[in-house]
Amino acid sequence: MIRPILSIFLCYLLSSCVSSVIELSQNEQTELLRQIPSDEKCYAKPSFRKIRMANGMYYHQPKKAVALYLAAAKELKPYQIQAPWAHKAYQQALGKGLELIQNHQLWGTSVSAAGQNFQIAAYCDTKGSQLTEIDTLYYADKFTSSAFTPAIETHGRGVPMIAHTQWSEARSKKLPFIPEIGYIYSVTALAHWSDANFVSFQLLDSRDSPQLSADYTIPQALAQTATKSLVYQGIINVLRPENGLESMSLISSEPIDPQRIPVIFVHGLAATPKLWVKPAHELLEDPLIRDHYQFYAYF
Repeated sequence: MIRPILSIFLCYLLSSCVSSVIELSQNEQTELLRQIPSDEKCYAKPSFRKIRMANGMYYHQPKKAVALYLAAAKELKPYQIQAPWAHKAYQQALGKGLELIQNHQLWGTSVSAAGQNFQIAAYCDTKGSQLTEIDTLYYADKFTSSAFTPAIETHGRGVPMIAHTQWSEARSKKLPFIPEIGYIYSVTALAHWSDANFVSFQLLDSRDSPQLSADYTIPQALAQTATKSLVYQGIINVLRPENGLESMSLISSEPIDPQRIPVIFVHGLAATPKLWVKPAHELLEDPLIRDHYQFYAYF
């Protein structure tokens, strides 16, 4: 009995040593925009300089970085619908700006840099969606994953973002299906400029429309990385099954949508919900499955 369990444990342990997702450095993210097409240089160069400066300030001067990101995004907005480089640059500027606004709680503040001043709305609008309390936002394209192929993305309006709602004991009473790693899921951000310097943001469930920009691969890769420690829990549950009886429940990696049909995954001996991350990703390639079904795991 012990030998097959140890063999399973070793296989899981080796697989967990491989990172499922890599975060690009600030320089690497800048390099993604360096090749500017000749027909876009007239407006692209000033915006690129602002994004490059903002990337350099990202960690030690977040408020100035936000002002530069917003300035670049506003400059690029008239061109981003038709020009591929402008669209990619607009998404990076707006996505990383929103990331800093949320993660440093800059809502309702004004930011300025290089003669540019912006007033940020007091909150991010999530009305009319299934989105729950969001603690952290990440710009999706700053991550890459070779563990999940092909990447599942849609291209259209807005900016692909990853939302993270952290687990807490108090929150678990309101959200009974939230796992210990929290909710990690795809959202799409839209920016609205009401006058010269006031900007507000709206977050949508990326499934609301196929015309929204979204990344469905990175949430799966981040979830797999966050559940590495569950490898040990699967073995412990076999050796001491009585320890996990009180905590058994259904969990989902995203907020519950009552309009979608539940699909429940149940793992086998010495396994954990980590077993189902890649099969779930493969199923998400089908847009009909994405739109109409929601995955749960019993653990």
